[in-house]
Amino acid sequence: MPDGPRTRRSTDEIRQLLLDTGVETLLKEGLGSGAEGLTFKRVFDRLEQTEGIRLTNASVIGRAFRTQEAFQTEVLATIAASDSQDFHELSEILLNDILVHADRSSVESRWQCLSDICRVTGTVMLDTLRSSPVWQVWIGIWALAGSGQSTEDKERLKEALLISYGSIMRDTTDVYTAVLDHLGFRVKAPLTMAEGAAAIQALAEGSALRDLVDEQAMRRISLPTGTGGTLEEWTILGMGLHALIRQFTEPDPDWTPPTSEVG
Repeated sequence: MPDGPRTRRSTDEIRQLLLDTGVETLLKEGLGSGAEGLTFKRVFDRLEQTEGIRLTNASVIGRAFRTQEAFQTEVLATIAASDSQDFHELSEILLNDILVHADRSSVESRWQCLSDICRVTGTVMLDTLRSSPVWQVWIGIWALAGSGQSTEDKERLKEALLISYGSIMRDTTDVYTAVLDHLGFRVKAPLTMAEGAAAIQALAEGSALRDLVDEQAMRRISLPTGTGGTLEEWTILGMGLHALIRQFTEPDPDWTPPTSEVG
């Protein structure tokens, strides 16, 4: 039955219900050409089917959201500002599956580990972003915010995207720092960790976009980078990461490997 006295919800509760359902709908069905298809009726129907909750325009417009367009913008902004679980999963792979097994006994072996990290990261990141509904909607929002003339709604999306960029920047910096500290490297002066993290982000985004439409050009490149010059499979992203790391990174002369790993 409709949202009556016994089931009456506060404006904040209704707002959150609508936002959660709108986000869930877009992540499941995609952004398409924009958020115009994410109507109140569509969200109301979904809530009734999944939660047994009935809402009407009268219970929402002017209360939870000023207009349907304002609701659509807020759903997009919520996704745009979201944290990146995909990046967290990649970080776990790097820190737990590669670094713990790193040979740190010589400068050469440490460089080899950095090479392995770039190669693996390139493949895992492309695979992760290609299969991520969150990232695919996120990049669609990015395109909407950056195209055409500036409007109040687009400025709202840009603000949300900057929040997401800030979060990803912190994550990238944390992982980059952990890798360099563990392997005994540092950022070359006058370059900074922030510049390195920004370069990694930009390269990953651009490579993942190209991979969505031209996978063949981005993957399965055989290079003699393995032990004894054996061939290993690389991606364009991995090769780019390796070039960036070489440009930004140098051995730390004050670092020494743990005694147990020497000789």
